[in-house]
Amino acid sequence: MRPRFFAPIVGLALVTSTVLVAAPPARAEGAFRAVGTLERFPQEALDTFPVLFQGSPYESRMLNGTLLPVPEAGQLWQVYRATASHTSGVLVRDNRTLKVIGSFPIGSLLRRATFSIGYGAEWLHAVDGGRRVFLVDFRNRLLEVDTSSFAVRDAGELSVAESSADGLLEPLVVAGMTWDPASQQLLVLYGGPPNTTVANRVTVLQRFDPATGRRVNRVVHSCTGPLPATDYTGDTLATAPLADADAFYVPCQRDTFAPGFGLLSSSIVVRLPRAAAWEPSGEETSVVVGGPMDSALSDPSAGRMTVLDWEGRFTVVDVRTMAVVGSHHASPGGSGRVGPGIDPATGRVFFQSDHGLGWVDARATPPTATVEPSLAAEAQESIVTVGRRIFVLTGHAHDKALRYTIYQVVP
Repeated sequence: MRPRFFAPIVGLALVTSTVLVAAPPARAEGAFRAVGTLERFPQEALDTFPVLFQGSPYESRMLNGTLLPVPEAGQLWQVYRATASHTSGVLVRDNRTLKVIGSFPIGSLLRRATFSIGYGAEWLHAVDGGRRVFLVDFRNRLLEVDTSSFAVRDAGELSVAESSADGLLEPLVVAGMTWDPASQQLLVLYGGPPNTTVANRVTVLQRFDPATGRRVNRVVHSCTGPLPATDYTGDTLATAPLADADAFYVPCQRDTFAPGFGLLSSSIVVRLPRAAAWEPSGEETSVVVGGPMDSALSDPSAGRMTVLDWEGRFTVVDVRTMAVVGSHHASPGGSGRVGPGIDPATGRVFFQSDHGLGWVDARATPPTATVEPSLAAEAQESIVTVGRRIFVLTGHAHDKALRYTIYQVVP
């Protein structure tokens, strides 16, 4: 499913940096204590959304009952959708007690994080600090959900054009979203044309105001390869930008043509200073991270972005200095199928892989890693953190487990 080749940093890097490789991971027997499970298809969901379980069991096993965390509101959402009825539904739990505290239907199909639903590991969303959750459906409509009343509002179409019928950029699709506290608007990253391999070379960053529908676009010229979430290259998370007080940071890919090999992809992170971010030819600087990108996890409070590549390697970038500070391979010699997740409170990047269950301390320089090999298993779905608990779903695509395992992280 992944047509591109690994691009070594040597010879392709346009920005030179010193790479600090992390020390070997600490083997930590007892670092995780299983404390329970969470069913993906509980009776509450069957009773509340019976129509959603009349579709394909294959699709249901891939994505239904998976989690969307809303930590700022103290909520944990289980999301369901059915292609047959073109509808979706959300079961809302208290993220501490896991008791169901609400539910609401959605009259359209919700988007997963990647354009190919079988290879997505989370629901495409953004949170504005706890008051609202923004979702995207298959019509590219932005849906705004109030976390108190669970009222759903259609906030308009997400498109790089003023109308979906306008312009040559219509085929672009949403790759990821982030709420920007400074502007009180959404940052939306688009890429495409989707799933076309060679033609997928356009990346656009957009500032979108959910209140008015006003949008401003900026083509990110440094990104000449596909955004992973819009191509066959992404197996897990959305490709979302990171924002801080000074700049926006875009994780993407740069393609280079090599005779006899075709297109070689390398992961990069691009910095757009806020002062000129929306100027068509505004300043761009970039740092080369490594091989083809699967996804990226952001830690805005620490100014770190962790890139996961095809082979299961996490590489940490300090965006304030635009430098690679180290890496950890979560699947050495294995399948590269890794379920990732980040704890926004600690900056730990958790992973479940055929090498074990563990985490990378992405705030350390160089990053340090801890792994428990006895818990090795392939995974794909995003790991969700709630305090010192993590919710882990093993398996890949339609072989995902029917329940999450809940672990207490020790210490």
